[in-house]
Amino acid sequence: MKGYMKRYVSLVLAVTMILGIMSCPGAVKLHVDAANGTSQTNTATDTDAVSISGLNAVPKSASSIQLKWKTIAGVDTYRIYVYDVAKKAYKEKGRTQTGAYQVRGLAKSGNEYKIAVRGYSADQGRIVAVTPLATITSKTLPGSPKLSELGARSTSNTYIKWNKVTGADGYQVYRYNRASGKWSMLTETAGLVYKDTNKTSAKGYTYKVRAYMKYKGQRYYGVYSAGLRTATVPKSVPESMCYENYVLKKNRRGMYEMAGTDAPYMYIHGYKLELTKAKGSTGYVIYYQDVREISQENVKKSKVLGYTRSSVLNLGRTTRKGYKRVFWVSSYYVYGGKRYVNPSRMPVTNEGVRYTYKNRLGKVTGIEEYEYGAVDRQISQVRYYTSRGRLNKYEMYLYNKNGFSYGIRTYNASGKLIKTERFK
Repeated sequence: MKGYMKRYVSLVLAVTMILGIMSCPGAVKLHVDAANGTSQTNTATDTDAVSISGLNAVPKSASSIQLKWKTIAGVDTYRIYVYDVAKKAYKEKGRTQTGAYQVRGLAKSGNEYKIAVRGYSADQGRIVAVTPLATITSKTLPGSPKLSELGARSTSNTYIKWNKVTGADGYQVYRYNRASGKWSMLTETAGLVYKDTNKTSAKGYTYKVRAYMKYKGQRYYGVYSAGLRTATVPKSVPESMCYENYVLKKNRRGMYEMAGTDAPYMYIHGYKLELTKAKGSTGYVIYYQDVREISQENVKKSKVLGYTRSSVLNLGRTTRKGYKRVFWVSSYYVYGGKRYVNPSRMPVTNEGVRYTYKNRLGKVTGIEEYEYGAVDRQISQVRYYTSRGRLNKYEMYLYNKNGFSYGIRTYNASGKLIKTERFK
C-alpha cells in the first residue's frame, strides 16, 4: 500500500511540473521544420528567434547561384534549400558554416529559383533550428549558344546562326580581328541570325556569341560560345574553255584516221579543260552533264565530277554511247579545313577541238589544237605541239566580215611572227 501511494504522489508531482513548464513563456517548444518536413526541438521561442539578415543572391553561372548573408552568433551551421515546384516543397542542397554558399547543379539555365537559408545549432546533443527560413529568388545565367553556319554563300557576306537560349533577352555578336588579336562586338540582337556584310572575297572570319538577360534592374551575361570559323567564297571563274579530244592513228596506207573504238561516242576520245583562276581561290569544282544534243544542257541537272587545283585538265569521255559531255565550273576557297564553294556554276565554253596524232605503234607524234571564234565559230587559231606536248608554233586566222577571204599569220613558240599569208 505504501509503494502504491509513493508512485501516485510521484505521478501527481510530475504532472504539476509539466503544466508549470508549459505555462512558462521561455519554454522548450517542438518546431516543425517546413524545409525538410522533420520535427526539430527548437530552444528559440517566437519571442527570442533571430532572423537571417542581408541575404543576397547573384546569378553565377548557367547552373549555379551565389548566396551571401550576415552570420549570426550561436549558429553552428546554415542549411540551404531550393524549392521544388513539382513537389511543392523545399529540398536541401547543401550546408555551410560561413555566410556564403554557391548553389550548384541547378538544372535549367536562365531559370528563376526560390532559395531558402536556415540556421541550426547543437543543443544537448541534438541539432535544432534556431532561425526561421530566410527566402530569396534569383536566376541562373543564360546558357552558351551553339553557333553554326547558315549555309548561304557569298563573295562579300558571311552568315551565322545560333540556337535560342532559355531566359535570354538578347545576344551579342563578336568577330575576331587577326591584326589586333582582339575581339570586336558587332551588334546586339534579339534574333538568331547575323549577316556580316562588305567582307573581302575568299577570306576567313571567326565569330562568337554570348547571351544576356535583364533581371532585377541589372544585365547579366552568359558564357561565350565556342568560336565559329566561316569564310566568304572566291569570285566566279572568269574564263574556262573546253576542247574535244580526238585521236587519229596512222593506218597501213600512211593516212591518219579516227579510232574506230571512239565511233560509238561521236569519235570523242576525251576533253581538255583550261581554267582561269579566280582571285584568292584555292581550286575548282568541275560539274558535268551527259547530253545527246547541246540544246539539252541544263545546269540544274549537272553533277559534281570532282575537285581540283590544276588549271589544265585532261578528262575522259562519257561511258554512255551516243552522248557527249558538257561542263560547268565553280571556284572554291579552303579555310579551317573546309571548302567554301562559289554557288555560281559557270559554263565551260566549247572553244574548239584537239587532235592527237599517233603512229601505228600508238606513240604520239604530234598534237594540234583548233580554236573557234567566239562569234562566228570559225577557226581562229591553230596551235601545233611536239610529241612531248611542247608548243611548236601557232597560226592566227584573220577573216573579213563576209567570211570568204581570210589570212593566216604564223608565229613561232616564242610568239614571233614568221609568216603571213592572205587568201581570197
